[in-house]
Amino acid sequence: MTDKIMKKKFILAFLALSASIAYAQTPPAEVLELSKREDSIIKTGDLTSEQRSYLWDKTAHDRAGFLVVEVDKAYLDTIKSLVADPAVSKEALPALENLNLAMDHLGFSFLGNLAEDSYRYDVFYRSSNSDLIMLTRWEYRNAGAAISTAEEFFNQKINGADAVLSLAIAKNQKSAIWKLTWSLNGVLYEIYQDDKIDIYGKPRKVPEDIMKVAREVVTNITSS
Repeated sequence: MTDKIMKKKFILAFLALSASIAYAQTPPAEVLELSKREDSIIKTGDLTSEQRSYLWDKTAHDRAGFLVVEVDKAYLDTIKSLVADPAVSKEALPALENLNLAMDHLGFSFLGNLAEDSYRYDVFYRSSNSDLIMLTRWEYRNAGAAISTAEEFFNQKINGADAVLSLAIAKNQKSAIWKLTWSLNGVLYEIYQDDKIDIYGKPRKVPEDIMKVAREVVTNITSS
């Protein structure tokens, strides 16, 4: 997260849509207005038509229980770009010891971790079929930030916490990225996982594949 955003002590985290927002135009004033709140869940009826139109742009529900978000194709290289960062350490953080064992049992090998600052880090794994997966853990409350979320995006539960599962796709691209986001006790978690889509636009993986990883995260990750 950039220093500029951190100084504002807020992140506008409409969780499922962060992929598309990254490539969108400057949000309208009514959307930015939501960023003045503390941690909150914005009820469906509290969004104006302009806010809903912006936040749901290029986004749709899938009956299987996730959102499909159309993004710029560059977004699909998110994990690949970060894992190639020379600052990635091959020595696992102590907090990852149990999680790395659990991920190994799921067929994911540890590739390294990247400390963005004292509150946020990314962890990278590779599956047996070479798909990449990334976990981001951010102690946003200790970092002085807050999160505002729109309740109509929630479509999953992690350890009792509301979560958002989305699939990022791009025009004329066979690759895709799953993203699962949730927060617990002032900590924001994001899981990104590579996937492929077929000629009908269907992903190889199903929501349970990503949820299985998330359950291991909340069970095995320890405080950093």
